[in-house]
Amino acid sequence: MFHQNDALLGTLTQRLTQEDIFDRDRKQPRTRALSLLLHHAGLSCRRTSQLVSLLAEPVTYNPISAWYRRASHLFREQSVQRHERLVIDETSLPIEQPRSEWPEECDKDAGDHLTELFLWAAVDPDTQQLVHVALTQGRSSVEALGFVKGVLARCDNRPAIHVDRGVWYPWPLNVLGLAWQVTAGGVRNTVETWFGLLKERIGPFRRRWPANASRDEVEAWAQAFAWLFNQDPSTRLP
Repeated sequence: MFHQNDALLGTLTQRLTQEDIFDRDRKQPRTRALSLLLHHAGLSCRRTSQLVSLLAEPVTYNPISAWYRRASHLFREQSVQRHERLVIDETSLPIEQPRSEWPEECDKDAGDHLTELFLWAAVDPDTQQLVHVALTQGRSSVEALGFVKGVLARCDNRPAIHVDRGVWYPWPLNVLGLAWQVTAGGVRNTVETWFGLLKERIGPFRRRWPANASRDEVEAWAQAFAWLFNQDPSTRLP
């Protein structure tokens, strides 16, 4: 059914069983694993439920996004590896605020109901692996420093860093004593393309998360997306 993804489906099913993530046994672990993979592949919750109901057992669309978030801690595990160079970048993500926090005269066309978060990513351009992703409320040298420290925790060496001209990068990279350079195009295409894939994937959300999505929920979703991307060669960059 999944061809090259059969092994991934089996691995994810096994992890869901071992971790005993879901306290109710109304659905088989393989059904939930299949739902996670199909949803990751770009299908809406409704379309995922339709396919899983045909391929496995009846599933409604309502719990699928909750399953994805609840299993997200499985997707945060990244092995410590050697990376000769990494590309670091960030992008803004608009998140819809709860209605109670909307201004009295809310102009949705102007985005008054949205708040802006920033997703940071570090990609190895040689292996096309996502090494680290994180979400912050701001975009400054302080957030950049915290992110780069998180990146180094996943490396057993001190890789060369490629960044853009963002003013938030020089200070933390110099403080940490890393070799770095400003790069336009070339290896930067790897992280920029990945951001493009992620924003295409959240297209069903209209490029934003639904109302009441917390910062932790958005970060968990992005980390799950990165982990599954690393496991599935068919989604690698061209």
